[in-house]
Amino acid sequence: MSYSRRAFLKTGTLAISATALPAHAATPAEMLDVRIWPNKSYTRVTLEHTSPVRFKYFMVRSPKPVRLVIDVKDLKFTEKLRAMLAKVNKNDPYISAIRAAQFDHETVRIVMDLKQDATPELFESKPNSQYRYRLIFDIHPAGYKPDAIEEEIAKASKEPVKPEAKPASKPASKPAPNKGTSHKPAPKRPSKIVVVIDAGHGGEDPGAVGRRKTYEKHVTLAIAYKLKAIFDKDPAYKPLMTRTADVFVPLGKRVRFAMANKANLFVSIHADAWTSPSAKGTSCFALSITGATSTAARWLAQSQNEADIIGGSNFNDIAASGQKTFLDMNAEFKAEYSLEMGYLMLRHLEKINTLHSKKIEQAQFLVLKTPGVPSILVESAFISNPEEERKLRTDAYQQKVAQAIYRGIKDQVARYPL
Repeated sequence: MSYSRRAFLKTGTLAISATALPAHAATPAEMLDVRIWPNKSYTRVTLEHTSPVRFKYFMVRSPKPVRLVIDVKDLKFTEKLRAMLAKVNKNDPYISAIRAAQFDHETVRIVMDLKQDATPELFESKPNSQYRYRLIFDIHPAGYKPDAIEEEIAKASKEPVKPEAKPASKPASKPAPNKGTSHKPAPKRPSKIVVVIDAGHGGEDPGAVGRRKTYEKHVTLAIAYKLKAIFDKDPAYKPLMTRTADVFVPLGKRVRFAMANKANLFVSIHADAWTSPSAKGTSCFALSITGATSTAARWLAQSQNEADIIGGSNFNDIAASGQKTFLDMNAEFKAEYSLEMGYLMLRHLEKINTLHSKKIEQAQFLVLKTPGVPSILVESAFISNPEEERKLRTDAYQQKVAQAIYRGIKDQVARYPL
């Protein structure tokens, strides 16, 4: 779903938004589940139901409390629905209570009592392999505006990045150590190298799930925290995390986060999965500005890019329209630096686990598209492999993965300072 199809309420106004469903449903939809994801940046409420519904909504700001009112047509009201909506966490920063009732013969009215003024974002998500129809409410702070990712990418793509030394055009599988060749010094080295650590998936998007019900989103967040703790001890680096809790962050916002914080490097952490439990090993992936280097890499990129569809967003429309702006003067440097960094990372990762591939695969990973910022995606192990799933659940293995990523980055920065 494109951002143009979404409706937004601006602070201090009364606005109504309705879906574009033309026909009245023959059979009312039944509610399957209500999921609430509180977070300091925004709270997400997801209503999963059996068939499409129509809705409109408005804000009531006086008298207090501020309320968000949603009228849903073609939805069957039950006591089960009332009970599911009542499960609000008392520590939720935005919502104090949710209630529902039959408003008229075809309308269920849902009312959210808010703790503060807010800007709601409401949209639909069609069925995918994991979920049925969903009506999604994101409750943002007052004054929130959707990120203009395309404009940000276009702007950043025009700003050249000048590294101190440029890696060889064809990275070797075992890069030679730096022999102290003379290069012109960079104009000014940043006081700290900003490394953005991206824990894959989160919230409504669980990622892959192992046989022992190990969720990829939890594993990636655990490794990300361990990696941040390592970088925190190194005065040369400033680590930042795209998410710090079990919350869904759209791919576009992860890119925007890296850009807003002037990232020097970006690493996205994942756990691989395959239909066969025998698949195993650790891998590193980089962005391709032309095409995927293998069918498997293309498939993985497509599955990772679908995270926005599963989580309830869509960066694809924006990424497609902004594709040409990405092919800028920084692309060559970024690609070469990312590949060199990935190879050095693999040298450390192979000490702790079998490598699924000894080369860096490339494909169109949306989350790696921060302009001018060398980026790598690490598949820490196969969560679909019972033995590797067991390892992924342990603090010891998670720490080893984090340490290997850190050492790979350190090695690359030592060879080619940013």
